[in-house]
Amino acid sequence: LLFGLLFLSAGWFASYFNNATLEPVLKAMAVVFLLEGCTNIGIVFFQKEIEFKKKVILELSADVAGFIAAISLAFWLRNVWALVLGSIVWVIVKCLGSFRMHLYRPRIRWDWPAAKGLLNFGKHIFWITLMTFVVTSGDDALVGKLLGLTILGFYTMAYNIANVPVASLAGVVGKISFPAYSILQNEPERLKEAFKKVFEAVMIILLPLIGLIFLLAQDFTAVCLGEKWLPMVPALKILCLFSLFRGLNNVFAALHLA
Repeated sequence: LLFGLLFLSAGWFASYFNNATLEPVLKAMAVVFLLEGCTNIGIVFFQKEIEFKKKVILELSADVAGFIAAISLAFWLRNVWALVLGSIVWVIVKCLGSFRMHLYRPRIRWDWPAAKGLLNFGKHIFWITLMTFVVTSGDDALVGKLLGLTILGFYTMAYNIANVPVASLAGVVGKISFPAYSILQNEPERLKEAFKKVFEAVMIILLPLIGLIFLLAQDFTAVCLGEKWLPMVPALKILCLFSLFRGLNNVFAALHLA
């Protein structure tokens, strides 16, 4: 579904941003959704059965392969296609690795009672995920359209830097805590205590990291990225505050799903 939507709407996005080069890039990125959909769904058992070692190995292998491919291609191509092809390498490694690391083999079979239960649960998750996507990504479309692609580049870089603590900590904590919450869902007191400990741990680590980025935004940008990126500093400071709430959302989302 996502592949079809992105592939068919690629031309519209190119017109929206007045950039014809976007169309082939978006169509190529749509392939990432298609290939990711082919990933062995058996890997969900890694999380359910708390086998995080296998999950980390799979994701880290894909990340490293995609990173090396993107960097290598960047020296050769020197354009956005290096990132696109790097993403495709990432998803291919993840897809092949998922079948290598788990023996489960999906097959087509219709089970209406099971489908009904999944749809009843999944419809709420779908709308929540869709609204979250609109809130967290809709600003990119507005900034790109109203202020231009150069400002969008500053904004996107600021967002990615501000989101580093959330992506590296809160996201991982959410994935780890979800199966633990599921096990404790019928024990309210233990569940409450577990959530309290997770919440406190995330806040203790997340607040100093975000605060450090906020305070050193100017110096960090000048030293690590260069003075040409300094216009993004005000946006970086604002997005640091936003990333704190996003991190807390990841913590609460795991409890809600459980």
